[in-house]
Amino acid sequence: SKTYTCNGIYTTKYNQQIKCHDLNGHGTQNIVQGFENSCNPFFAQLVQDMPLDNIIQTYTRMGIAVNDTKMQKIQFDGLSSFSASTKLTDTSDFDTMWSCMGQSEALASPLQMMLWESAIANASGKVTEPYLIDHTTSVTGSTKYEAKTTYGENNIFSAEVASQIKQIMRQNGQERYSSIGYPVGVKSGTAQVQNGASENSLLVGFNDDPNLPIAFCVVIEDRVSGEISTSDIVSTMLNALNQN
Repeated sequence: SKTYTCNGIYTTKYNQQIKCHDLNGHGTQNIVQGFENSCNPFFAQLVQDMPLDNIIQTYTRMGIAVNDTKMQKIQFDGLSSFSASTKLTDTSDFDTMWSCMGQSEALASPLQMMLWESAIANASGKVTEPYLIDHTTSVTGSTKYEAKTTYGENNIFSAEVASQIKQIMRQNGQERYSSIGYPVGVKSGTAQVQNGASENSLLVGFNDDPNLPIAFCVVIEDRVSGEISTSDIVSTMLNALNQN
């Protein structure tokens, strides 16, 4: 229900600037438009309107370590992956706003982002637990073990929120990523590294086809404009999986 205006640059109450990638501005936007446009001033103002305690509670529920809380590694099939972390101190301050947009000191693993996407794609708010081994067979060919789909015990989002985010991501996929060739829900983005000296290009999302229910996270490190895109990689990947 909230709308915010983007004039290209948003100035915080501490006189810090949050710049949009479109310095001409996007005008007045709702959450769907701000999401599709990856509009930094929109999200800066959204963060500023939210209680810090609520943000921290939500991040913690998602498995994001906040303000030097010890990170719990993600464990599956005998492997481990680091989990997300960030620092949040003041919703009116540049660093907290920037962290909430995945920049500043925010860290996350592609695996964890795919887990979040699964909770959105299944519209339950519960992650689909990963596994590597689908099944094992004996030397005679009989099945000894077969993996089953399981879900996390706790909701990282409510089912209502998961459904709403799914609709927003699907609309973004339909309007901006139809070239992928599948009914995807997606969010693109960039991650600044080396103190902003370079940027990684990301595309996270899911294929909303029950015959090919895939969550994905593609990262191109130090991407150069004009080279292969993240959406090209997703399309190639889904085509390959669809043929198997």
